[in-house]
Amino acid sequence: MGGIEGLLLGFQIAITPFNLLMAVVGIVLGTIIGVLHGLGGATPIQSVVPAGEHQAHNLVVDEENTYFVGKGGLLVHDNEFRKPTRAIVPGLVRD
Repeated sequence: MGGIEGLLLGFQIAITPFNLLMAVVGIVLGTIIGVLHGLGGATPIQSVVPAGEHQAHNLVVDEENTYFVGKGGLLVHDNEFRKPTRAIVPGLVRD
């Protein structure tokens, strides 16, 4: 089977009535679930109380920049632009 024949077979399978129905069901359910997420609205911040100075560490986990930290599980996001590095551990500076 060549490349064109395989591509045509894939399209024949994808456009069967059952697969098209399942695609529509997935789209509708995904939209409903996505809308439900936003129904609660944003929670306003009442106040910010300074906690003093604390030591912080830069953490890179599989290229993700959003983490739950601390005992309360505070969701934080690090939006610092990552520069290319040759270090084995990004951000680790050896003296």
